[in-house]
Amino acid sequence: MPNLFRHLVKTLKQVQGDGEAKRPRNKFGVTCCGCVCPLPVMLNLFQHLSTLLARHAELISALPLFSLRMSSWLDRITARHILWLCIASAAARLVFVVAFRPAIPAAEDFAIAQHLAAGDGFSIYDRGPTSIKGPLYPAFLALWLWLFGDRGGLVAAAVVQHLAMAAMPWILYQLGTAIGRKRLGSGAAILFALHPSYFYHPTVAENTAWV
Repeated sequence: MPNLFRHLVKTLKQVQGDGEAKRPRNKFGVTCCGCVCPLPVMLNLFQHLSTLLARHAELISALPLFSLRMSSWLDRITARHILWLCIASAAARLVFVVAFRPAIPAAEDFAIAQHLAAGDGFSIYDRGPTSIKGPLYPAFLALWLWLFGDRGGLVAAAVVQHLAMAAMPWILYQLGTAIGRKRLGSGAAILFALHPSYFYHPTVAENTAWV
């Protein structure tokens, strides 16, 4: 691979040298046929890539072996492992929401849910009826607000969202197994469970928490 980039650098140098005397230059590179061709930028990029690849040739050559070991490790993962991963994720999420009591960001969906819980219909703030949001998520929030009040309802909704996200590794694993790609399902399940964004985002009381 380093030889490939060296060849590209050599070719770009030749192209730049051949056209430099004939083509007008601007701050972006070489202008030819009315188009901007940033050859100096490309040349610089490939030079850096060539140097980087040459410097880390041993690490790059070890990547296939690492991939083979990772594949072997993923093959050993079973449904029981994923189930325990989901249970551990659910426990960690419950501790995070109930014990640490993080702030629960909320906006339009929450405002609509407050009106629904109060029996005012699908309205937002003091503007009256609205179609700014779809009906499902505000209705979901309104149920918990009606049962537990504003603060308690937000916490209950966050707990439900976190538990749903805790079950996602199991769903991903089963999907991968169903299509004959168990290794893919295992990898997706582990990456989802360990991703910090998917750990925190269900705390947000907006429909984007389910995206």
